Amino acid sequence: MDKRKKPLNRELPEYEVIQEAVAGNILAINQILDHYRGYIIKKSIRKLKDEYGNTYCYVDETLRQCLENQLVKKIINFKL
Repeated sequence: MDKRKKPLNRELPEYEVIQEAVAGNILAINQILDHYRGYIIKKSIRKLKDEYGNTYCYVDETLRQCLENQLVKKIINFKL
């Protein structure tokens, strides 16, 4: 049985939004951040084990903020 995940058919942000974000429009940058927020949170999840061996998952806020900052830098430096 094939265990590969099927790709989600998510739409990309509109070209006009990308243009505005590259130009520095804060609202457009926030719109792109909102679009990728779920992916960023998923990549920021860490596992933690307590002294009893129980495993917990949590969002590493430092890593999440770092990923969001990197995305904003890439948006601003993006060449159309």
